[in-house]
Amino acid sequence: MKTNTIKVVGELALSGDDYVIAANRFINEGKVSVFNGQPAKIQSDEFHNKKNATFNALGSLSVNTSKFTNDGTWVGGKKVEISADKFQNAGSLTVNIGDDLTVKGQAVGKATNTGTIFVDAAGKLSFQSGYRQTAGSTRIDGNVTIERNGKKAAGVLAGGELSGIGKVNGNVVSRGFAKVKPGDSPGILSIDGNFRQRQGVLDIEIGGTVLGSE
Repeated sequence: MKTNTIKVVGELALSGDDYVIAANRFINEGKVSVFNGQPAKIQSDEFHNKKNATFNALGSLSVNTSKFTNDGTWVGGKKVEISADKFQNAGSLTVNIGDDLTVKGQAVGKATNTGTIFVDAAGKLSFQSGYRQTAGSTRIDGNVTIERNGKKAAGVLAGGELSGIGKVNGNVVSRGFAKVKPGDSPGILSIDGNFRQRQGVLDIEIGGTVLGSE
């Protein structure tokens, strides 16, 4: 059964295996926590995690939606797939140690960030149709993959900051008012692909005798 709108204003804890939540709109204004073994599924035309709301994907989750918007706090999860025609993060998105988050299905250039994205050590974040940041920040201490049709694609930084001590599997283009700041002061940010500095700032700290640690 598919209802018009599911709105969470308090706390909602979801547990169990292999279930489906279907709605035209899934709106979170409170706190949602997903605990499960087999993948849970949320199917909606619109998925919106609103400002001051929290979504904890602590298990396996699949979100299939036309429009995914995170204006609040998103954390996790262990195995998460977000399939969306348009993906927008204007809030805080964290991929913790051991988490694996994949964003797919969107048209090229429709995965955008104006908020904060943090990928912790041993965390994995994949964008399967490119990535664009116009403001905010992306800090990579784990692994980020940017691809299209299984091949390396460009992550375009038109604003905000890219930093961290992890690895980008893909290409990076910096332009506009973007800043690329390798390391966590100090440290090494690896790019397995092409790096193009068209505009913006490349902020590299030079000093010490041990590469990446001083």
